[in-house]
Amino acid sequence: MDRISEKIAYLYNPLNLAVLRMLRMVVETAERNNTPISICGEMAGEPKYAMLLIGLGFRVFSMGPAYMNQVKRIIRSVSAEECRRLVDELLASEKTDEIESKMHAIITEKFPWVTL
Repeated sequence: MDRISEKIAYLYNPLNLAVLRMLRMVVETAERNNTPISICGEMAGEPKYAMLLIGLGFRVFSMGPAYMNQVKRIIRSVSAEECRRLVDELLASEKTDEIESKMHAIITEKFPWVTL
């Protein structure tokens, strides 16, 4: 997805239900095949997605230095089980806007210092 293009940038939404399901399938496939997996790019470096990515099964993140300390702070303050429960709850949603609302509420409550 070209997030810079004015014509299609509005389509970029990492919380899209289809995107989350696809990411979960990728992690499950990697686990079944005993293949290491990591995530890099915008989503990996956004503090607001850290719990989500941990809950999906990602353990290796690659990001620029801008948000590294914030992501690290979040990772150190949550458990993998807590994150898995979050992902299960989010994936039980039927619409992307429900996922966005739930994520916003959780991140705002747990990490009020994170920019959404």
